[in-house]
Amino acid sequence: MREKSIKYTREQVLSGLIGKGNGRAFLLGGHNDSQQVEELVQICKHVARKEGNTFWTIIDSGKIKSEKDWCSQFARNLRTSTGASPAQLAMFALEIGKSSNNKAADDKDAAIEDTPLDILVTTLVNQFSELAEGAPKLLLCIRGLDELSEGILSWLENQLNQAMRNSSAFRNTRFIFTVKNLTERIENFFQKFGFEKVRRFEFPKPVQGKSVTDHLLTNVDSPKAKNAEQESKRLIKEKISSNLKRSTMEGTDKNSAAGKYFSSLSDEHKHFLHLASYPTRISRYTLEHFTDARNSALCFNWLKRQRDLYTLHSSGDLILEQDLRAFAKTSHQAVSPEIASEWEVVSSVLNLFFDALPFQSDHSIAINLQIFSCFGKNLLNSLFSSDELSGIDQFISRNADHIIENESGMTLSDDAKLITRRYMEVSGKLPLTGLEDRVRELWLEDQSKYSKKRTVMDEEKSNISKDIENALQQVTQLKELKENLLENFKNPRRLRPEKVYSFTTSRALLVIGIATVAASLLSDNIGSYHAACGLALTVLGFFWPNVEYKTAAAVVGGTNSNLAIETQQRSLKHRISSLCKRIEVMKRNLDDVDEQLLKLGDSPPLPYLEPSSEEESS
Repeated sequence: MREKSIKYTREQVLSGLIGKGNGRAFLLGGHNDSQQVEELVQICKHVARKEGNTFWTIIDSGKIKSEKDWCSQFARNLRTSTGASPAQLAMFALEIGKSSNNKAADDKDAAIEDTPLDILVTTLVNQFSELAEGAPKLLLCIRGLDELSEGILSWLENQLNQAMRNSSAFRNTRFIFTVKNLTERIENFFQKFGFEKVRRFEFPKPVQGKSVTDHLLTNVDSPKAKNAEQESKRLIKEKISSNLKRSTMEGTDKNSAAGKYFSSLSDEHKHFLHLASYPTRISRYTLEHFTDARNSALCFNWLKRQRDLYTLHSSGDLILEQDLRAFAKTSHQAVSPEIASEWEVVSSVLNLFFDALPFQSDHSIAINLQIFSCFGKNLLNSLFSSDELSGIDQFISRNADHIIENESGMTLSDDAKLITRRYMEVSGKLPLTGLEDRVRELWLEDQSKYSKKRTVMDEEKSNISKDIENALQQVTQLKELKENLLENFKNPRRLRPEKVYSFTTSRALLVIGIATVAASLLSDNIGSYHAACGLALTVLGFFWPNVEYKTAAAVVGGTNSNLAIETQQRSLKHRISSLCKRIEVMKRNLDDVDEQLLKLGDSPPLPYLEPSSEEESS
């Protein structure tokens, strides 16, 4: 792979993937992991929007220990815009997990015959090949390729490579890799895999060459994100621009009181004031966003002893005197412009984040909750401990303005999510380890439970409806029988006689027929005509029709007949009443089932994770 790397732009990568683009493999280098993840997601989404029937998946090499892990991540993180529904993707992931678990329980010979890769390829072909004409396009993104072990790299070079070449499901696969360090081992991997050309791009360092606003608002180009976050971006941009303007215009006079005081300090204490001038509220916690824990503690302890330099916030944080803050910040920008630019970005986001969520204990909760598209009590109970749930309840009560309730539960507002995610970018803080995977597993479990429950309830509704229909038919028949019995009892003459047809043997005709046939055989004077008549008479003698008229016996009035008809009427009435009560009970059961189906909904639960958060975590 001899091609030199060039500065990354999304348009150059997309041009090789969309339409007639002939790019097959792309390599993104650099150390900005969060930016790389976001770019992978945006690239895949853009291609999926432009070209129908496109599937994509992002695999995190840091979580790969075996080929089973690789296949599981492939299945869990598979996404598409038009190629398949979320329910189909969920069933695909469940099928892969279920098949892998079943094979693990089989004997060793069976495990050798059906590897996780075999199961993945077979299931992918069976589930998705029929959804499109020809093979669908697949974007396979592998993060941190240089973090894979030698064994997994060898498996990719051989088994996976061969499976992709043999399977129609992988015919149109395109590859996007990210690495921190491009080593000879990775170059050899590309050669062995068979890539004739790998296009290399290098991510620029964050902030360098960009304004603060550009850095904060980068890589948010999807229509949904623009519509949902446009107003929030405008507010953030205005606040950041205001902060920058104020910091460059105030406190520049060295002869001012602030300037004279600042000049009298030692270099170490000047550095402390430089550091303390960026966060609006100063504490060890806020200072750690700009430097390490030791320097944060030293700076905070020194400043706390200088009682004339700050006012005390109700939370216990320190608020630096405004003129001194402006002078210190301007001085820092003159001495270290690059560091000052980076710190200005962090402080702008940090201050906005503290304005929205002033309590420090709420910050980690917001970082965890921003991954959810919706959450409810049952879901939270499955994810967090009792102490954590107590903190979440307090967070919701304290920040009601940032909570939105919908049909599926609750979620953070778009503004709160945007500010929290920008804070995560500059601070490097992440949700609890494994939280997103656990949420995704719970959603897949709930999908399966929904499908099973829906099937059972639909069958129960169908059975109850059939039972009600049968019972109504029985009631109708019994009512007709009851009316007919009473009518026949009151009007016996109206009973019509019934004709009964039967066949008997006529001996006279048999004798005459047989005698005629015999005479025709013995005498020449009797011809064939008489013989035919004899045969006809013989046959008629065997099957002589007989008609009888049967009339139902009329019940003669009297004590016994009246008692019989009354007993029959009471019996039928009791049976009809019992059936009607049973129908009422079944109708109530049917109403209960309909109510449960209404609560269950017509579609399975929506994904619990935000699409962008779920994809970035892949």
